[in-house]
Amino acid sequence: MSEAALGVGLQRRASAREIGFFRAFFRFFSELRDAVVQALRSLLMHKLRASLTILGISIGIATVIAVSSAAIGLDEAFGRQLASLGPNTLYVSPRPWIVDGGNWWKYRNRPAVGQGDWRAIERFANLPLAVAPIAGTQGVVGKGGKEIKNVFIRGTTESFLETGSWQ
Repeated sequence: MSEAALGVGLQRRASAREIGFFRAFFRFFSELRDAVVQALRSLLMHKLRASLTILGISIGIATVIAVSSAAIGLDEAFGRQLASLGPNTLYVSPRPWIVDGGNWWKYRNRPAVGQGDWRAIERFANLPLAVAPIAGTQGVVGKGGKEIKNVFIRGTTESFLETGSWQ
């Protein structure tokens, strides 16, 4: 006789594969629950160790935030100083700004850029919006009997403010 003739409904039995999945699923959550309970018991029993661990983690996170903030701030400050030179600024000098150790003698007898040179650039150049000479020396500055030695002294004209991003 068939199952239909007996009036018994056909029931599908779960395959071994499905049973293995459900067992693994429930076993995972059972072990997870046990681990959480054990961790909470450990925290309650060792309060000082738990609080010191949390304090150490908090200090570490605060340090990382502080260092990254300082690095970002320095990067922005460097960018602002670099931008103050002006994106379209040309500097004329008889010597390179950085000289290799043994090559300084090539540049020592070059004539200095003088007032006539910058006036000629100002008069004959078509592109510059402003031309500003910069003269500098190192000396002693004093007032009222007080002196400061080794001060860098620079002089320029009012057009200097137009040559860079000065505010």
